[in-house]
Amino acid sequence: MIRHLTTFILVALILLFVFVFANHSVVSPSMEDTLKTGDTFIVLKSWYGLRLPLSDRVLFKFRDPAPDDLVIFSYPLEPNQIHVKRCVAVDGQFVEVVSKKLFVDDVEIPLAPGAKKRRSRNHPGRPGLRKT
Repeated sequence: MIRHLTTFILVALILLFVFVFANHSVVSPSMEDTLKTGDTFIVLKSWYGLRLPLSDRVLFKFRDPAPDDLVIFSYPLEPNQIHVKRCVAVDGQFVEVVSKKLFVDDVEIPLAPGAKKRRSRNHPGRPGLRKT
């Protein structure tokens, strides 16, 4: 009986970490002061949408991303690397960076306390962004 219970618990934990949760490590300093390089954290995969495996079809979602959320994603130009970034705007909003200042829908978004301005790579060809 204990062997069956142990097997059930082990299988349930494996299924949870395959389909529901994931653990990630921070590999770059881009989120320093929030997350340090090497930090490991657990995420709920279905928070923004539980997808049908091997497709983009969303079965259900708890909510949409919102500004200030931390989001984890695979960037199409680097599909093998997980990126952790802070959401600054959502679908339908216009984002612009002018003289190292962030604007969303023509309103300046102040830098968070303790945040640092850093140079980042430009990703040419991304729709909705323009260089000023």
